[in-house]
Amino acid sequence: MHSPEQEPAPGPVAQPIKARMTRGEVVEAPIQPLDVTGLRTVGVGTAGFLGATLYLLVFQLDWMRETDRLWWLWTCFAGLGLGVFGFVYCTRRARHLQEGASSRGPEEG
Repeated sequence: MHSPEQEPAPGPVAQPIKARMTRGEVVEAPIQPLDVTGLRTVGVGTAGFLGATLYLLVFQLDWMRETDRLWWLWTCFAGLGLGVFGFVYCTRRARHLQEGASSRGPEEG
């Protein structure tokens, strides 16, 4: 039924994902769960907007004024504001998820 090459790799896998292939066979892929809190994603995005804001303020401010592109700077400010909001939101959400998982106990979670 399965050849040794098709066996999933052993390891700490939360739950394998099943996918239907084009020829009709079903395979299991050992996929690690994603970061469900979103803190890393929001943090990287916010850091990117912070870097772009600092770069524009330090090196490109005169050029943006001359070419009427100050909206670039306002876009960075909006990204920073939304990033800070998202980071606070995701932090609170992660804390609530952790509190909910600890109150349920190990046998229910």
